[in-house]
Amino acid sequence: MTTNPASAPVVSVTPADGLIDEPRRIVVSGLAPDELVAISARTVRAGGVVWYSQATFMADADASLI
Repeated sequence: MTTNPASAPVVSVTPADGLIDEPRRIVVSGLAPDELVAISARTVRAGGVVWYSQATFMADADASLI
């Protein structure tokens, strides 16, 4: 993740814990407007199977990803 030297990004995930198919709301704040941000997630499931996801987003004019 590219950060603005003046501040560090803040990531909020709601709910923080839940079942695998439960929707989550992920908010990243403290970015620069129009900043490109790559977010990735990884979890190890039963039997050692690894699930991985990655996406790239652009922060809005309020310097957030929602």
